[in-house]
Parts: sequence; structure tokens; C-alpha cells
Amino acid sequence: MLNKISKVIVDRTCPACGLGFTNEIGKNMYECSYSQCRARFDFTIFSDEEIKKAIKSERGEGKSQEATHEGNGSDVLELNGPERAADLSEHHPSKEPAEVQNKVAAKMEVSEEELQHLASFPQLNPNAVIEINAEGVMTYCNPAAQEVFKALRIESEEAALLFGSDVGALLTTFAAGEEHQTLQREVQIKGRFFSESIYYFKSKNAIRIFVQDITERKEIDEKLRLFSKALEYAVDGIQIADLSGRILYANRALEQLCGYPPEELQGMPIAGMNADPGFAEREMLPTIHETGQWTGELLAKHKDGHTFPVWVKASLIRNGHDAPVAIIGIVRESAECRKTEGPDNDTGSFAGVRTAEQMMLESSLRHTIERGELTVYYQPQMDSSIDRIIGAEALVRWKHPELGVLKPERFLPLAEETGFIAALDEWVLRTACGQVAAWVKEGYPPFRVTVNLSARLLGQQNLSEMVAEVLHDTGLGPEWLEIEVSERVAMQDGEPAIANLSSLHRMGVTLSIDNFGTGRTSLSSLKKLPVQRIKIDRSLMSSIADNPDDLSIVKAAIAMGFNLGFKVIAEGVETAAQLLLLQRSGCDEMQGFYFSEPLPADEFKKMLKLST
Repeated sequence: MLNKISKVIVDRTCPACGLGFTNEIGKNMYECSYSQCRARFDFTIFSDEEIKKAIKSERGEGKSQEATHEGNGSDVLELNGPERAADLSEHHPSKEPAEVQNKVAAKMEVSEEELQHLASFPQLNPNAVIEINAEGVMTYCNPAAQEVFKALRIESEEAALLFGSDVGALLTTFAAGEEHQTLQREVQIKGRFFSESIYYFKSKNAIRIFVQDITERKEIDEKLRLFSKALEYAVDGIQIADLSGRILYANRALEQLCGYPPEELQGMPIAGMNADPGFAEREMLPTIHETGQWTGELLAKHKDGHTFPVWVKASLIRNGHDAPVAIIGIVRESAECRKTEGPDNDTGSFAGVRTAEQMMLESSLRHTIERGELTVYYQPQMDSSIDRIIGAEALVRWKHPELGVLKPERFLPLAEETGFIAALDEWVLRTACGQVAAWVKEGYPPFRVTVNLSARLLGQQNLSEMVAEVLHDTGLGPEWLEIEVSERVAMQDGEPAIANLSSLHRMGVTLSIDNFGTGRTSLSSLKKLPVQRIKIDRSLMSSIADNPDDLSIVKAAIAMGFNLGFKVIAEGVETAAQLLLLQRSGCDEMQGFYFSEPLPADEFKKMLKLST
């Protein structure tokens, strides 16, 4: 905040704190050099001689004399006035209008001591300011001091603690020195901590104390100290890096793991012990900045040269305004443990070392879209009563340049761990909708396409907007899109996921639950979800022709679905016997290898042509 004063003339000492010196930062603008003050002012700086002349001029005690600039090079300005002037004589009361002269006269009614306080601005200082004379008597305290120390009196306990018993000794020490001496110390008053900056006025043989409440800062310092100790003695290797990925801190555990002392790790890229030195910049950092984290396994290189696998989880650290400020990485040796997540493992478990193939897949997975290595296969969904294609499930494949075509189970878990799954899901959705819309434009009858969504994408706030954009861009009607999720995925994020599904349902998109009949789906959960279709799990199909109990379970699942008002489709149909039993149970919609395995788009198009 810019402080403005009128007809007050000061020297180069900061009028707010009395500790720093005012430096010119712009035209007629000055800033205190003291780091804990930094007050800004709009006034002219004068020398001591000019001050004396000005005060005499204001009081009419002498003839106006022209002010001179004694080496400070400052311009002379009447503050809040309309013009600049070359000297103090321009501001003599005799040359001012009568109204201004009256105001000046009114100001001069205050004592010189009060004028000096006004000129030095302690009353505007946000921190407590107290003055003590040579006898140790408090002669002044500003409004901030009265607010902080509400019971502050000369004889009060607070005053004694603030002043201390060493005022006389301080004055004696200060008197032997020069003007503008300062002393810093801390005191504790009634459970709170204060920092005192003590400033000596040699001309008055008095001291001014600037008091700042530092209790919260001390509490933060203590928390940081404990946090630092926790990092230092943590079992896992921990590294903290700046946003460019350069290590700022590494703890003892990381040193023991990789053999590099912390001072050598500082400045190295995050996960700098990686055998591939460019991996962090090429793979890890883009993922961290895009998704907020990176999780995976690296082949680390010890300082002595041997390599070993490590599990790394790196995450962004954000401040109170949710802005990223640093990166923290946790490193464990994979030979001991590795955190994994799976569809049936909500809390995480620990597994052994990954194979070299898995590590290679993880390092290249993120670039599959830009390299054009992903493709969508389509498995037909049939109405067995009329032997016609009524839909297709979109299933992603990875055409790996070295390993060939990879099925989802080979890389989807890695996509989940690395955070790439959301981008992959959106790519599959856009590709499948675009392909079906293209077939319809070619003259084929429209049919629904089923796309699976992961928990990560289902929990995103903008899911319905993204789906609407895909449908608009591809030209596919929402009635021809079916979103398929498992009950576990749908209920994992609770209300956000249910809200997203409800929004999609209102758009006209069909929703289905898979794995029905395995015992994982509860009726109470189904009531919460806006579902139109259920899919009987493939695990129930294999033995229905031989095991009456399994057949009874499938019949009960089909009947339950129909009774709840859902459409029912059975997946995993591979034999004519299974087909017949399902038809007799009232289920005509089926999917499985009996009809066709998942096919590339061009081969599915041939089957679509035969079906019509």
C-alpha cells in the first residue's frame, strides 16, 4: 500500500520502521530496504539541514531559505500537491493560499515529539512499535502494539517481558556506538513468540522496539523440522525435485539403495539412478505434469555399476492454491516389494520383480497413440433368434512393433498404474464411434457399439461433456452408444461416478453392467445405477451344459435381470449346447467365439455385410 504524507519532511531513514533506508524505485516513489518492512512512500527525501530549515519555515521562526540538495540527487516535491518545485521556498506558508496556511497552522499545534512520530509513521506500521527512554520508561506505543498487547502498561507483566531487565545495559552498549544501531532477539509472552528488532536513537538516548508475532512461523518451523526428520529416517528412498525434475533433496535410504550420497544426487534428474539417463525427461516428467503422478518400475544403476529393478512412485506437490511447486518420488527395491493394483485388489498388494518385457512395455505405452500402434477390434453381439448382428463390443489391441498384436490383459494394468488409461479410453471411444458412424454412412443398418470405461475416466468431472463432444464430432447418435462398466468400478468413486452415469443416461446413452451373476453385483447397487442392460459373466458359461447347478445359476440371473426390467446378454458363448440352453432360458442376445472372435474393422465389416 502506498503511504502519502503532506508537508512532512524526513531523511533517508524509513519512516515506517526506522531500520531500513528508503530507495527510489520510481518517479517520486520510494521503498524501504528492510526485508521485513518494504513499505512504499510517495514523498520527497530531504537532508537533515533541509529538515531544520523546513521546520523553522513552517513555524515562522525564520525567513524562508531555499533548500539545497546535499548530494542525494532527490527531486523536491510537495506531496499531494499539483506541481513539482525546485526548492523548499516554494512551499513556504506565505506563498500558499489562505486555506492551506490554516491547515498548516493547525498541524503545527501538535508537539514536536508528536510531529516526529507522525513523520516516522510508526502509527501506520502493522507491527507493534514501542519506545523506551533512558530510564527504561515506555514513552510511546503505536495502535498495533495496543491491539496485540491489550493490557500493555508501564508496570504490566507484558511490558516487563517486552523490555526485559537489560534496557539500561542495552543503552550503555548502544551509547558507545554509532547512530542507527540495531539488535535482534526473541521473547515469549503468555505462550506466544515475538521477534524484537531494537533500534537505538543516539540523539535521544532511547530505543525503539519493533515487535512481530512469530508464533505461527515457529510452529511451521517445528512442523518442517519434524517432517525433515521423518524424511531422513524413512525406510523408503525419498527424493524431492523441482518442477523441471532436478533433485533438490534425497534421504539416507535412497543413498543406501543406489550408493550415491545426497550431495551427488542433488541436481540429477528425478530417478537419476535409472540405467536410461533420458527416461525421466522423455517419459516420466510429461506423465507427472499431465496426470499428477507416475508409477512404474525402472532398471536402476548402482554407483558401483550393477543394475537392479526399483519401484518408483512420483507425484506433484501442490501449494495451498493448488499450484504445483515440486515433485516427490518414493523409491523401493523391487526385489523386496512392488505395489500393484488389480481389478480384485482395491487396497493394493506386493508382488515380485517385473519381467524385462513388462518394463519395456511400460516405458513405451504412453506413445502408442501418437505412433499409431493402437487399433480397435470388434466382437459381434448377436440376436440368436434371427441370427443377426445387433451390436459390437469395442476391444483395444496394441500392435507392438516387436511383440506383435497384444491383447488388453497384457497392457491395460500398466495403463492403469501409469495414469495413461483415461487417454486410452477416450481414444477407443472416439475411434469406435467414428467407425460405426462411417459404416452407417456407407449404408449399413445402425447398431450399438459397446465401450468399456475405466474407473479413472468414470470419475472425471467432464466425462459427459467429453462423450457429448465425441458423439458430435463423429456424428453417431447417443442411442447407438453403450457404456459398459463393472459394478466395482461404478461404485468405487461413489457419487461422482453415479452422477456421471446419470448424466450419460439423460443424454440417451445406454449403460450396462458386466460380470453379472458372479456374486459381485448386489441388488442395492443396481438400484442406484441408471442401468438398462446386464451382461451374464463368461465364467458361468463354460459348464452350464454339464453342471445343473451352474445352469440353475445362469437361469436365475437371467430371470432376475428380466424381472428388474433390464435387457440381458450372455458373453462367453462358445458351443451350440450353450446357445441352446440360453435360448431355452429366455436369453437371445449373446456374444462369444461361437459366433466370432474379436475382428479388425475390415474383417468385421465383411461379417456385417453378410449379416444384413
